Amino acid sequence: MIQDNSFMQAIRLPVNEGPWAVLYLITIHGGAVVLLFATGMPWQLQLLCCVAVTVHAGHMLAQYSPRFSRELPRELLLTPAGDWWLTDGDGNACRAVLKPDAFISPPLVVLRFQVETGIRRAVIVADEYNTDMLRRLRVRLLNDVNRES
Repeated sequence: MIQDNSFMQAIRLPVNEGPWAVLYLITIHGGAVVLLFATGMPWQLQLLCCVAVTVHAGHMLAQYSPRFSRELPRELLLTPAGDWWLTDGDGNACRAVLKPDAFISPPLVVLRFQVETGIRRAVIVADEYNTDMLRRLRVRLLNDVNRES
């Protein structure tokens, strides 16, 4: 019997910012601004809240968008041994430890990593990747979660 060991091969994923991330930020924050004007608050308070929501949108974009943050991982590498390596915007690779609170679903994978300099996050949307590679990643992640429990 031939056993498929393709799930144990190294997985290299470039972390891209797809159009969905920007669309998500625009939808959430734009919807909040629209709802602000639908409330019965005084216009001065509405304006202040609108500025706060806009500043928050800019902060979120700067924190979670690879286009604006050099610290966000640009590439993830999961070795056959189960070690994670992250490459940042400057091309520096560092070893990382996957935090146990990963969100794993068919359309979306959200990972948090502990590195020497803090916490790094990666959001992987299924539309941006090869389905076979993403399936291998999900299987490896789920097997790791099941092994820890």
